[in-house]
Amino acid sequence: MNVWFGTDWGAPICHVTPQVDVPIGLPCLWCEELVAPNDSGWGQGPDGPWMHVECFIRQALGSVGHQLKLCPCFGGTYEGEPEGMSTRDAARAAFELTRSRPPD
Repeated sequence: MNVWFGTDWGAPICHVTPQVDVPIGLPCLWCEELVAPNDSGWGQGPDGPWMHVECFIRQALGSVGHQLKLCPCFGGTYEGEPEGMSTRDAARAAFELTRSRPPD
């Protein structure tokens, strides 16, 4: 059973699945950083695994390069993660890009 935690980020999952307490101090499945009290995200069942919302969206929709169709999936050469960013920061960049662009 899918669950979500934190603040509603406007995704359908926040309206059709149960909300649970923020799993403070547990690792994110994607970036491995610990979930903080003010984080929001997704979980699988009451015991996880857990993902920050940015990591969940990045895992589902792809990197910045993939979203911009610059990666090998679209014939490009850009592998997709902004250079020098942590896994979490790259997920944040992909999440923000998703939120700022209209659907194709």
